[in-house]
Amino acid sequence: MSHDRPTLVLQPGETLLIEGRPSPAAQLQKSLEIGIALLAGVLSLPLAPFAPVFASRFLGWHRWWLTDRRLVVRNGFIGRTMRAIPLDRIVDVSTKMSWWDRIFGLQHILIRDMTGEGATSGAITTLIAVEEAEAVAERVLSATPRSAVNDADLEDVVELLQQLVDKAA
Repeated sequence: MSHDRPTLVLQPGETLLIEGRPSPAAQLQKSLEIGIALLAGVLSLPLAPFAPVFASRFLGWHRWWLTDRRLVVRNGFIGRTMRAIPLDRIVDVSTKMSWWDRIFGLQHILIRDMTGEGATSGAITTLIAVEEAEAVAERVLSATPRSAVNDADLEDVVELLQQLVDKAA
């Protein structure tokens, strides 16, 4: 499978809402980062012209898909990982932009979820260099199922808590 045309196999009845990959500016940024790192090492100096190729390969495998059931993120350059996060396990969505990212107009989305080994503090997954990151973050949040607690249920809980406080006093 080519790194340019990755696809997601949908589960039966699943609908793809949006998909994305790093913005084109991310390749320039990553090329500069790799080039600077390679130039810093005298032995790796002959590899510096290949920084754009390394950046393209690094970012070419980062891809994500948001469906009505899950967020799937694929990463990797040498080793590859594909992670599927059920939407009902997502607890926080935020955006991040460092000073270096600001220069290139890049913004990343951090997704915290309660799956896997890091369930006590939440695992963090990053969507790299997302175009229109705030809109995509909002889309992820709006696709994430929320608790079905309504105002009447909350009033019942408050009433029960009040009764317990009264009995304890």
